[in-house]
Amino acid sequence: GATVLSVVPVKESRLGNARVNGQPVQAWADVGLASHMRGICGLSADPAATVPEVLRPRFSSRTCAFRFVLAGASVLENVCCWLTYFQIRNPSASFYNKFEAYALGLPGLDTALAGLSALNTVYLFIFWVLVSIVGLDIHRMMALFRMLLSLACGALCVAIVLFSESTKILPFLSTLCVLLHCQALVLGGFLPRQGLEPSMRQRRVVFVALTALWLVALPWCLMFLLDALAFLREDNCIATTNRAMPVRVRGVARWQCARWGETHHIERLPVLRKDVMMAQCATSFHVFDEFVEDAQGGSWRPSASAHYVRCPPSCQAFGLGTEVVGCRVYDARSPICAAAVQMGLLSSEQGGLVKVVGRAPPPSYERCNLNGVVSVESAMGLLGQELLAARVRAAPTTTSTTATVTMSTTATATATAPGAVGDGIGQPDEDDVQNDTNGTALSGDLTTSMASTTSEHGLSTTMAPWQRLTASGAFYFQEVDGMSDEDFVTLHNFTKVSTPGSKGPYRSYVADVSWRVGGGERKTAQVVLGPDPDSEIELNFCRAR
Repeated sequence: GATVLSVVPVKESRLGNARVNGQPVQAWADVGLASHMRGICGLSADPAATVPEVLRPRFSSRTCAFRFVLAGASVLENVCCWLTYFQIRNPSASFYNKFEAYALGLPGLDTALAGLSALNTVYLFIFWVLVSIVGLDIHRMMALFRMLLSLACGALCVAIVLFSESTKILPFLSTLCVLLHCQALVLGGFLPRQGLEPSMRQRRVVFVALTALWLVALPWCLMFLLDALAFLREDNCIATTNRAMPVRVRGVARWQCARWGETHHIERLPVLRKDVMMAQCATSFHVFDEFVEDAQGGSWRPSASAHYVRCPPSCQAFGLGTEVVGCRVYDARSPICAAAVQMGLLSSEQGGLVKVVGRAPPPSYERCNLNGVVSVESAMGLLGQELLAARVRAAPTTTSTTATVTMSTTATATATAPGAVGDGIGQPDEDDVQNDTNGTALSGDLTTSMASTTSEHGLSTTMAPWQRLTASGAFYFQEVDGMSDEDFVTLHNFTKVSTPGSKGPYRSYVADVSWRVGGGERKTAQVVLGPDPDSEIELNFCRAR
């Protein structure tokens, strides 16, 4: 009863003399099959005829949705696996976090993930060729075989998520794609096979499998979003996402961020960036001296920190602060503003804001004559020397160990313990003649009272030990060309000395480091990574920067 599209002798059909259930095959069946396979047999159809309804392929929305979700989940999973590989590859070059410490202890983790991703890509390409080009209906079978690659990649991504303590989202997305692929494959159990709907028993099995997958997926998502994947977390070292190694150097107020194989120039900044010393023309660096108690009672020490100073205009025009000791590195008794003018950081007519950094004095000072400021050999004639002679204080009544210098943008700095510091011109400030934090009144011409009790080096010869004056100090400006080498840190390389454990993996690595602070001696050391607050230098990626 079929409509004839092509007139073909029965003997030329694909069935020939074959029998079905022991009976001869009807001629119309041979002709219908030959018409349906005309693209393979090279037959030509009658353009005037139409294809019978029974021979037309039927569209199934459920089957189409199943194949679309299955293909989408497979491609998305493969993409996420590749992105995860690019995120974790070569951990030795990005060893700035706790995760890399684990990854270096598992060599080949990134290579294994890349291999699985490559196999997955090739498999998906073959899958597409067989289904789209050849036209084979083998979606379910190909998806089942691909589950082996999918589960292997998912297992690696789960390990990466646990080691990174939820700091990497790409491996987490890869695990979700694996779960989505599994769910899509299980949902295919509701589809009919060979025209038959699944039985009730098959539906129950599919429902149980879907429930199990959801019971895995929901807690996994919640634990990641709530940062509860902390099985390897330590209280003193949480996972971070640093792009450089946090480094703490003794004598530097702030943590630095250095990279392996590169020299990091340390930018010295004040502890409180908003504090600014309102200086006068002859204010010396001794205004920042700190009082430190020791076994002999205590003494004034030169500051080794950075400070902001605002200089007044026209100092050189009035003949104030035209001489300094040193060039590029200056004696602490030299006027700060004059040194800044000599280095070209400030205009003598306008003044302005400058950053000055303290350091230990060099063996000798250079001399130069720049921008109207002349370097001299001795500091005894500088007004900064008078500040040393004027530093007389009543006996302290507190146990404070370090003098705290309080500065503002509108007033000259005052010392809060054990007493106030002069402005560097030989006479106390208006803020000096007041009660200090201990309630002791300061008054009188302190320069005259102390001139006869000061030795050649600026140390008191008659005062109590806690009244000792600062012996020496120096300062410099980081903004001057070539002075950046006065403060630097270099992370040369690192070595794994043991196999990292589940806790404290950073202790298995030692780094070769060199550094210099304040123009001092260049130091080198092998430093164990991780928290070590008592060491001179600390490489601690447990601290987020």
